[in-house]
Amino acid sequence: MATDPHIRHVEAMIGYTFKATHYLTQALTAAAVDENNYDGNRGMAQLGESLIGTAIIDNAVTAGATRGDCWSKE
Repeated sequence: MATDPHIRHVEAMIGYTFKATHYLTQALTAAAVDENNYDGNRGMAQLGESLIGTAIIDNAVTAGATRGDCWSKE
């Protein structure tokens, strides 16, 4: 389970201080660590994956990238 030092380290790395650190704690805690919540952070992981995909697409559109630019294997 993520502890306060973990939270502070992540905040320092990304340059942002979270108001609701319990969400970050949940996001940093692996599934199955809490025996009462086997799925753990699955919902947070799915949300994060969607948000990252959206951010990548937004950046690509803003930069004028084509679909080929976004999905090239190089």
